[in-house]
Amino acid sequence: MKETIVYLNLNEEEKKRIEAIDGYHFHFFNRSEKVPEDLLQQAEVIIGQIKEDICNTCANLKYLQLDCAGVDRYTNLKDDIILANAKDVYGEVIGELMIAYLLAMQKHIPEYLQLQQQHRFETLGMVDSIMGSKTLVIGMGGIGSCFAKRMHALGGIVDGVTRSQKPAPEYIRNMYTMDQVDEILGNYDVVALALPETPETIGFFNEKRLLEMKKGSYLLNVGRGSAIITDDLVRVIQKDHYQGVYLDVMDPEPLPKNHILYRLDRVLLTPHMAGRYSSPILMENILSLIEENLSAYRDGKPLHHTIDHKIGY
Repeated sequence: MKETIVYLNLNEEEKKRIEAIDGYHFHFFNRSEKVPEDLLQQAEVIIGQIKEDICNTCANLKYLQLDCAGVDRYTNLKDDIILANAKDVYGEVIGELMIAYLLAMQKHIPEYLQLQQQHRFETLGMVDSIMGSKTLVIGMGGIGSCFAKRMHALGGIVDGVTRSQKPAPEYIRNMYTMDQVDEILGNYDVVALALPETPETIGFFNEKRLLEMKKGSYLLNVGRGSAIITDDLVRVIQKDHYQGVYLDVMDPEPLPKNHILYRLDRVLLTPHMAGRYSSPILMENILSLIEENLSAYRDGKPLHHTIDHKIGY
């Protein structure tokens, strides 16, 4: 029996689902609980986000299964520990949220809500549309791909950017690599970032690149806040360069209460909630991934979403 720590907030029914997987002896802990040292030393498998420095001291740990997509907090995890994330778990829900906020900006919904609160029956004029628009999705992992599919389904023309050249799926017109971004940024009505945090992506969107985007375009970021230099973004927004900006991730996080981003026009913010358990389907997706990967690990088969320690995804 493989000693396994499950470090998630689960109800009794969800625990029973995991306990039904043969070959494991499970120990369940909520995220607020401290895991005893003796169990950490016995554990061969950990499910959940136990800190990297703790995992590196676990003498028998061979496999860490995260319930999140981001792995930037595990860049120094010991090489002999298999690391897997949940990158495809959140794509559908985050993709929907991105569409919702993009449409809100395109259709002036925040401004109309303000007019409603002021009892003002006025029109704000023309609105933008996804139909016929051009979108660049930078980071074509699970989240970026789900957003791209939805933009394509709504009539948008969608291009993608990945680290290395890959064939374009049917919903992508062209696929580019990161070193081509500067050549193409100015061609798009919407630029969506769904990048992991790696040394190459930190600060990738500086003032120069932010200004390379088409004037009057929309910028969305749901990957990592570190991909955009925040002070540079503020300066570009203040130059009235964008029609709208949506950020679910920022640098720093949490965003200080007095930060100027809260006060800028045509900026919509959410508190890094898009990839949390904000929908019932997410827990179902997590449980299904855990079941599949634990069964595969037990049987010596390949796991879903293993991480290359060297490149960080």
